[in-house]
Amino acid sequence: ASLITLGEKASVIISKDEKLIENVKKLGEESGDYVWPLPLWEEYEKEVKGVFADVCNLRNQGNTKYAGSILGGAFLYEFAKKFPKWLHIDMGSRDHASYDEFLSKGAAGAPVRLLIKLLEEY
Repeated sequence: ASLITLGEKASVIISKDEKLIENVKKLGEESGDYVWPLPLWEEYEKEVKGVFADVCNLRNQGNTKYAGSILGGAFLYEFAKKFPKWLHIDMGSRDHASYDEFLSKGAAGAPVRLLIKLLEEY
């Protein structure tokens, strides 16, 4: 889903913490592991409420092809609500290097450089 949203050059990030989002965007620019935030509105949270369980990892409204990255983040958020600094990185679009990157062909390792910078700050 993130591949359709951002292409092969960036990962989607999802969080309720705006300060963390801005910091991760800055670190992404510095590291070359670009990220872009998508919203996690309450309406999306409602879409992962389960019929037979508390939550479901598929959209409960029928068609599952819409808002895949956001609904994936909403599903994970149901388990991470008690952690105020929670952030989801959807790196599905970055699992392989793009044709014009400095990386060798194959698995990209994205966003390892971003994660290292993030760990150094915290």
